[in-house]
Amino acid sequence: MSWLNVVLLSQVFCSRSEEDVSPQDVQYRHRNESLAVEGGRRRSRRRAGGGEDWGCYSRKIYGAEHFTSRPSWLIFGYDEALHPCGISTSSPNCPESEGVWYQHGYLYRPPKTTFIWRKPPYAKLPSHSWQEVMHQADPFGDEHYGAWFIYSPGSGIFFNLGDTIAFDEHWDAYDYFKVGDQKKCKGIESPKESSHQSEAKSSCDWNEEMCKLARKKGFESVQFLKHVDHVNYQCDTKNTGTAGLQYMGLEIVAAKLVGKYACATSIGAPPSVRSGWEASKACRCDNKKQFLNCQGVATMSDLSAKDTPVPTADATRLSGRQIFV
Repeated sequence: MSWLNVVLLSQVFCSRSEEDVSPQDVQYRHRNESLAVEGGRRRSRRRAGGGEDWGCYSRKIYGAEHFTSRPSWLIFGYDEALHPCGISTSSPNCPESEGVWYQHGYLYRPPKTTFIWRKPPYAKLPSHSWQEVMHQADPFGDEHYGAWFIYSPGSGIFFNLGDTIAFDEHWDAYDYFKVGDQKKCKGIESPKESSHQSEAKSSCDWNEEMCKLARKKGFESVQFLKHVDHVNYQCDTKNTGTAGLQYMGLEIVAAKLVGKYACATSIGAPPSVRSGWEASKACRCDNKKQFLNCQGVATMSDLSAKDTPVPTADATRLSGRQIFV
């Protein structure tokens, strides 16, 4: 190999480091880090001194070694895949600083999962992009229309957003889609103003009606970039007094899917849900599980209903899917 080829190859492999990638870059695409893999593959597999083996983790979640160090886009991790790869997730319950592990990411999470804090603001994700998500089979009875996902890079399970639209809060979408003008919702106090969910849900489920109207307008998903949820995000500012945690994640509702099922349809995963690196594999999902799952994603076989407590009846009555704040 000539010296010129060596120089060219070094530019390909070294021109852009992990630190050079902006948050917008890593949020808008499922990262092409494969160029750097071959150079670090042997180091990753040998794990000198028992260090963190991120190539091992990549193989468990994505089926092949696509990265050899902790990705800057990672938010969500499975303990039972991380720990055998020498990756410790020992951490406090709530985030202490940007980029650190913490335990209580969101309430509607699978068991034995840990999170990395990525502070807001969160940007709208682009239409027709594949994004990693997580979903719990509806614990509240309000997902007959629409399936609610939480943006969770690292889950190994992808949803295609299709035509999408984004709002800050739920009531912004209610106003845009004119949910209050629907026959069953007329005369019902606005969710933005009401403090009692039971009043609004007696005849009108604002989230389900919003999903129906979004479908009619041709949207396959709706994103919420600043949704405040004191039940789901137990580390938020109201619960902990810590500034800067008013909202702690990005919500996505799949308007055409049905969230009462773990797989978001009655017959398993739809074509808009896939697994593998860059959503390269079809998802074989089991509705007997409590959480969205795909065969072949490590640890997903353990996510049965008995493994994770469902929110209490009192929490359901008081907050539901936190329409109100």
